[in-house]
Amino acid sequence: MRLWMLLLGVMCMAATCEKPVELDLPLPDPKLVVVSNFTTGEAMRVRVSRSRSILDDSPEDYIADAVVELFNEDDQIIEQLNLVIPQINRVSPYYTTQGAVIAPGETYKLKVRAPGFEPVMSKSAIPPRIQIQQFSVSGLTSSPGSQPGSVRYDYQVSLSFSDPGAQTNYYHLNFFQQVQDIVVEQSYLQPVVFSPFTDNNYLLAYFAGGVLIEDEPFNGKTISYTFPMSIEIYPSYQLLGKIYVELRTTSEEYYLFHNSLSRQQTNNSGTNGEPIFIYNNIENGHGIFAGYNFSLDSLNVIN
Repeated sequence: MRLWMLLLGVMCMAATCEKPVELDLPLPDPKLVVVSNFTTGEAMRVRVSRSRSILDDSPEDYIADAVVELFNEDDQIIEQLNLVIPQINRVSPYYTTQGAVIAPGETYKLKVRAPGFEPVMSKSAIPPRIQIQQFSVSGLTSSPGSQPGSVRYDYQVSLSFSDPGAQTNYYHLNFFQQVQDIVVEQSYLQPVVFSPFTDNNYLLAYFAGGVLIEDEPFNGKTISYTFPMSIEIYPSYQLLGKIYVELRTTSEEYYLFHNSLSRQQTNNSGTNGEPIFIYNNIENGHGIFAGYNFSLDSLNVIN
């Protein structure tokens, strides 16, 4: 009995002697964060901010005194981008080209420097455009919606396109459902977000809409897909408009970045799962500089 009392006393003394240990770990120096997904026929937009600690929940700190320059593959400068500060809330500042013609097949280099930061650089190219060969709507049905006065529409969309052979190709396939408001006489496009249950090794439901595709199983062949669609509207003031499809042919870096970003955003394994690191192609910094091409088509859902 005395032995147990002695052990209990030692344990209590040890517990009362414990003190919290303060770890004075140095924080890493902030780096430039550069984000740009660019395509042909449009001005290039580049957002520049500073990296933050994982514990920092302050608003994004955008940098307005950076020098952002676009070069060709031979390191000849094409243009210095201009800063634009939008007057619309929720639209962050960005740098943009004014006269540069962004063309497919050309490799572009982006160099960014700002006071207090290490200069960064990245490069990417726009792949060739792939045309949508076939696009159709079928099996339209309607049923009472989940809310009073709403109607649910279910239908299927099918499409196909030819994948170039002898190389690995990457795609981002997006769908947008048009809804028309007959009261205010305007319409909006609603991105179609698919369930992760559609995922496989070569197709990933993107968290913000559409699917990411790698062509390994069907390299050089015709690719065909059929997707179920579902939407609820209020017929008293809304009409079901067109369904739009956008086929993006993407660079490898575009695919790798958005693939890793989507898997991180939809990761449900909690703290016990493997960490998912976001792909980064910004040398000495963080972010993404990636090109893509696109083709568009649309159809009426209700004829």
